[in-house]
Amino acid sequence: MAYKVILQRLVISACMVYLPVSLAEAPSTDEILRQTQERAAKIEEYRRLLNNPDQNVRVAGLDVMLKSDDPAMREIAFNIAFASADDTMRAVALRNKFTYMKNLNFKLSLGSDPTEQEKKAINIHFGNIYAIKLDSYDSNSGTLKFSNDRGEGQVSGTGLELQDNRSNCTGNFTLGEGAELVGTIHCKASGIRGTYKATLRLQ
Repeated sequence: MAYKVILQRLVISACMVYLPVSLAEAPSTDEILRQTQERAAKIEEYRRLLNNPDQNVRVAGLDVMLKSDDPAMREIAFNIAFASADDTMRAVALRNKFTYMKNLNFKLSLGSDPTEQEKKAINIHFGNIYAIKLDSYDSNSGTLKFSNDRGEGQVSGTGLELQDNRSNCTGNFTLGEGAELVGTIHCKASGIRGTYKATLRLQ
């Protein structure tokens, strides 16, 4: 019986050698709880900064959070900033948001008095979505470059302008309530000529 117990222990020990992380190296429940509490306290501290009466403090705190390597920290910052009544905070959030976006999928809808061509184009050509794939984005200048030299966009304050050379379309947008750009896309190319209402969810 003793031999059997010793053998079992040897087998278990041998198996643990091949584990990526042994149970002995894994953090304890208390350690995980401590790390979680520290992280929660840090996030709460930044939340208070983003609601500070001093705009300079708010913007500085937002800048730190948006540049964080922690995705959860960034999302909290974006959520608070886009919901803020401070347009400077919203502008900073908008300029940084495109750093983490690869595709812009605008939802299209018709105006109050659409033409027959607009009705046909929005369903058949666009499928109610105006899609743009980004090649690059410079957060310092606010310039977006579309893939395949299709065109470019420019972020300015709480607004965005687009120039799509392939479809001969232009777009003008401003931040609406929350994390959403609202505006219009105007196209001149044959078959899709018209003006379409468009929205882009950022969160």
